Amino acid sequence: MVEEGFQPDECSFLDILKACSFLSFLELGRKSHASIVKSGYGHTKLVSNALVNMYARSQGGIGYARQLFDEMSDRDSVTWNVMISGFVHSKSYITSLEFFCLMTIGRERPNVITFAIIFPVCVQMGSFTTGLCVHGLAIRMGLVSKTLVGNALVSMYAKFGRSVDACYLFDEILEKDVVSWNATIAGLCENNQYVEARNLFSAMVFRGYMPNSATIVNVLPIYGLLQDRDHGRQIHCYLLRASLDTHVYVNGALLDVYAKCGNIQVASNLFNNSSQPDLVMFTAMIGGLAMHGRSEEAVKIFDQMLQAEIKPDHVAMTAILSACSHGGLLDKGRKYFESMSDAFGIKPTIEHYACMADLLARSGCLKEAYEFVSNMPCEANANVWGTLLGACKMHHNVALGQVAGYHLFNVEAGNIGNYVLLSNIYAADRRWDRVEDLRKMMKQKDLKKPAGCSWIERKMLGKKGTTMFVSQPILEMSLFAKVCALQLAMAINAPITASTIPGMHEPHPGLPAKKEEEEESL
Repeated sequence: MVEEGFQPDECSFLDILKACSFLSFLELGRKSHASIVKSGYGHTKLVSNALVNMYARSQGGIGYARQLFDEMSDRDSVTWNVMISGFVHSKSYITSLEFFCLMTIGRERPNVITFAIIFPVCVQMGSFTTGLCVHGLAIRMGLVSKTLVGNALVSMYAKFGRSVDACYLFDEILEKDVVSWNATIAGLCENNQYVEARNLFSAMVFRGYMPNSATIVNVLPIYGLLQDRDHGRQIHCYLLRASLDTHVYVNGALLDVYAKCGNIQVASNLFNNSSQPDLVMFTAMIGGLAMHGRSEEAVKIFDQMLQAEIKPDHVAMTAILSACSHGGLLDKGRKYFESMSDAFGIKPTIEHYACMADLLARSGCLKEAYEFVSNMPCEANANVWGTLLGACKMHHNVALGQVAGYHLFNVEAGNIGNYVLLSNIYAADRRWDRVEDLRKMMKQKDLKKPAGCSWIERKMLGKKGTTMFVSQPILEMSLFAKVCALQLAMAINAPITASTIPGMHEPHPGLPAKKEEEEESL
């Protein structure tokens, strides 16, 4: 344009600065800045804000942005928001919060965009108290019910583990959009409330909101964890109709759902039909094959990933080590674990150590497994000791099981399953005195086994039903009366109806009288 003899105007410079900001081209942005000054557009508010934004978004340019900001005499809310966002982009969270405080006492007051920027800062700083103070300011300014502010608030409360408050704030948003639903669903998933997240997704669809790729990526893992294959298929059909099946992250999540729901063949078809599977898809496929005991195939997929020059991350390494553990591939597992740091530059985490300990223990190398756990650079957690205790039960090693069990009692004292597992090891070795000691210990700590429960689906909503206790004498009397009445009706050839058998229309003693309560408690 310049070579053809045309002079850029204000709109041209705004587009150039926007492109430099998006591509983080600092040097080209500085040259454009020089041209703007020569052209006389440097003092207009629009161009000044665009220059601050360009410098703030470019790597290493936050200092220039601060200098321009200080030189500006006429700042508006956009200038402040751009500067605060620039500090957030450069991870200067404390400075961004300081600028927010300066803005609150200045002429320009924070708006919805300011609060949408600052709430994630509170999360990054890990300061819920600061988030509460900012929330209070938003309430006084009457901005909590606005969509942008409400969405940021929901995400903040959910990330701090306050999902109940997040749902309450979600209800307070006057004009919800897809982002509002996505933030709440993601928050419930982060707090392990998968059934509630699934029910909220059903409500979202029922109210006419169209899920996007972000929604699907949040929702699909829920169906895998709950092993809800039918709804997973429905989501797959929706993806095909909405042309969202080309999204690589969506395909990875969909593959993971089918693998966890037991349909490994469909998962394999999705993987094989993918033109360019990425790290997520490779990891999901390796984990799915490992889950189904097809460890050799998982190793082949991992080698295929390496041949495609895709570098594994810590999740992929956890998946392949788990595959080796389930398949008893001791040599392969050792090779992968030892090559993590040198070949892939991955420092082993506690999950990798747990997989390696499980591999050694399952293979019968209990002594080596115990030495491995004892020499770990990090302190062993409940997963590591639980793996070792389970292997001791499998291989009937009482002495080592006792050591692992008492380590578990120190790390995870409130888990009754650890006591039961060690008690079973003692019982298999006929050490009844130790079994009695464990029972006394459980009684002293008031540990009780939770009631068994089953998941049912009623009106598209997940319900959890627990078993109910009915006293044995009452149950036997009731059943005896019904059997006698049935035998009598058969002897006299009377029609067998509900009125023939006593108590057919009456609720059983000890069970809920209402029909709805019966259905919910089963």
